[in-house]
Amino acid sequence: MARFQLSNDASKFFENLQELKTQFDIYYFCIVAGLTTGRADELPSQEFVDYFIDDYKPVKHLLIGLLINAELKRAGIALNEKEAVRSKIKKLIDPSSSTLLTDAGVARLNAYADGGYLHIREKLGIKPYSTPEFIVGYTEMMNFYFDNNKTL
Repeated sequence: MARFQLSNDASKFFENLQELKTQFDIYYFCIVAGLTTGRADELPSQEFVDYFIDDYKPVKHLLIGLLINAELKRAGIALNEKEAVRSKIKKLIDPSSSTLLTDAGVARLNAYADGGYLHIREKLGIKPYSTPEFIVGYTEMMNFYFDNNKTL
């Protein structure tokens, strides 16, 4: 079973954010940035968990939906291309898995987390030294993206 992974660099970059209690908190910020911007990269990473932790179970389906959307865009597949959409979903989704994702789906989500981390690092420019500082910078970064990109 594939595991969620967080870049070694991301762990160091966010190490001062004491209010982020779990690695999944950092992973979540990175995933959202990666899926929103469509950026996926692969960095040396450490596995940390193979399931959505309790705090993130309520948004599991949202993240999976964003993953499907990002992967369809990446492949240039329109929503009305039913067979291509179905094929892509089958590659990403496994209803019998605790994450609802195939190993390939988890790998793609990890790639978006890596891409999101790189995007955050580039846009913020400096390592955040407090959670409020990070949240303000992250919110400004995401608002800028949404204001200048009309589709996800």
